[in-house]
Amino acid sequence: AQEFEYMRTSEPTPTRRDRWRRTSGIHKVRNGQALAAVRELWQTRDNIAQRRDIAPGRILPDAAIVSAAVANPDTIEKLTALPIFGGSRQKRSAQVWLDALARAREADPPPSEPNNGLPPPAR
Repeated sequence: AQEFEYMRTSEPTPTRRDRWRRTSGIHKVRNGQALAAVRELWQTRDNIAQRRDIAPGRILPDAAIVSAAVANPDTIEKLTALPIFGGSRQKRSAQVWLDALARAREADPPPSEPNNGLPPPAR
């Protein structure tokens, strides 16, 4: 009875504020504009995945987000020249990703992640 009461009255864990920061391979991104590109591409991918009700990684892999953010292409030809964007499915939606990159160029870079002073326990 005590365990059920605890489960019933406990507060749910809050969702992470900047979920896009957990993009696999984000350590390769070195500047603020590229971080803004990762953020825009991630949010665009997440919106599409929610609308279509499929996993975000099936829309666009994290490796594609990071490579596009680092390369920062400004035309469809440059974007589709990147390895992951060369497939037929990604070529069809290339304009969507290019628009997200354009929004990232106009946006302010995201603030750096707050540091609590301690490294992760695994390190």
